Amino acid sequence: MDLVTYGPEAWVATNLDEPWEWASAVRQSVIPGVTEIQPGADSVVVNCHRDRSEQVGARLRSTRPEAARGRQRPTELAVVYDPAQLAAVGERAGLDADGVLFRHTAVTYRVLFLGERPGCPFLGPLDRSLQLPPNESGGAILPAGTVELRHGMCSVLTVDTVTDGHPIGRVTQPVWSKDATPMATLHAGEYVRFVSA
Repeated sequence: MDLVTYGPEAWVATNLDEPWEWASAVRQSVIPGVTEIQPGADSVVVNCHRDRSEQVGARLRSTRPEAARGRQRPTELAVVYDPAQLAAVGERAGLDADGVLFRHTAVTYRVLFLGERPGCPFLGPLDRSLQLPPNESGGAILPAGTVELRHGMCSVLTVDTVTDGHPIGRVTQPVWSKDATPMATLHAGEYVRFVSA
């Protein structure tokens, strides 16, 4: 792990094999002065109070992923899969619609990070056969709740979004709402299973 300051109120840990496990270990350590922990696909940003930055950095250097708790039970997301969208993805992937559905629901995913739109989860690993290039028709507006395959990952749109991803269905419950507390129902590092509604 490499740890460097990111201004006077943050540290960035890079070269982490398991950024979510390390972030979980930091969270469990309850380090005084830490205000926010933001895991990404391969790094973690830890925000802190300016006057505690050095002490926080020292504690972060001694934090090991092994301190993280064991794997938790996956959150299930019910999806109404769209047969025409599954068939379109299948045509690009060399599968039939049932094959796409099977591969998408057979995996336990991990939320790699939240990004691009408020609370929008990007999940992986995505089955290699479903890792498709951008949709040639790009620029389509997909509604909030759409489950799409994009950039080698799976994401759930939290707001109407212009995207070049490949839609396959819609979740039955929102994963983000400005009126909820917390607003996002999924968090980086969380395990997720998609189930057919």
